[in-house]
Amino acid sequence: MAERVLVPAREGRSVRVAAGQCVTFLDVEGMQIGDIALLSGHDPHERFSQSDTRLRNGKLRISTGDVLYGTAGRPMAMIVRDDVGTHDIVSYPCDSARYERDFFSPGHANCRANLAGALLEYGVEEWWVPDPFNVFMNTHFTPDGRQIIEDAVSKAGDRVTLRAEMDLIVAVSACPQDMYSPNGYRITDLEMLVHGP
Repeated sequence: MAERVLVPAREGRSVRVAAGQCVTFLDVEGMQIGDIALLSGHDPHERFSQSDTRLRNGKLRISTGDVLYGTAGRPMAMIVRDDVGTHDIVSYPCDSARYERDFFSPGHANCRANLAGALLEYGVEEWWVPDPFNVFMNTHFTPDGRQIIEDAVSKAGDRVTLRAEMDLIVAVSACPQDMYSPNGYRITDLEMLVHGP
């Protein structure tokens, strides 16, 4: 039986996903980034690693057939469907310090707090929220190595599906970044769907 979870704009939610199950992230209205945290369902200290994922896949941009690795070097999930092909595995989740420092907006909703709140029931503290798999985030690099974040290219109904390679706790934040344009200056809902392979 499938489980559908609405992730309201600017908020975070979490689910458990058993090994072999899939979890789909759906962009409801388009141009909405989702920050995804993956943690082992048996030991949440083992969590998604951007650096292991970049190294073991040998690239900065991952898509269908690529594997997301954890801090113990083990496969956590495989991308089995990707309607967009543009995601980010280099950026940290936006946090309160970034909004205060860069946008002079203290108290702004942020992905780190959203993920920590969604993972609170599993005993996860904010300091060990992993750097996320940022679905639909459109990151590029200039020839001199500077990172450029452009507008998301996902459309309404686009989705990314991961197949769990181990029992997982999965959290996602509907990124609340509205101070510049990567979400199109409008924050909208995401959906998570846990289903069979």
